[in-house]
Amino acid sequence: MLYLSFFSTLLTFFLLQYGVVKIGATKVSAYGFLTPIIVVIIGALIKIETFEFAYIPGMILVLLALFFIQKQRGNSSIESKGS
Repeated sequence: MLYLSFFSTLLTFFLLQYGVVKIGATKVSAYGFLTPIIVVIIGALIKIETFEFAYIPGMILVLLALFFIQKQRGNSSIESKGS
């Protein structure tokens, strides 16, 4: 068990750092909100947990928030370049 937790934490750390280098810290932190959605979907696919339709509104809200965050960042960078 210690072996699995150590290496999964190590892998997560390196993937996080790689993402920060490639796409930037703000986008990596925003995409961190996708983790619960991914966990629920994977859990349902491999039959660890049951998918409940009550999860859908929360998933939609998270996806909408990410959309608006990315849209807002794109507009602010365009406006700052135009000034």
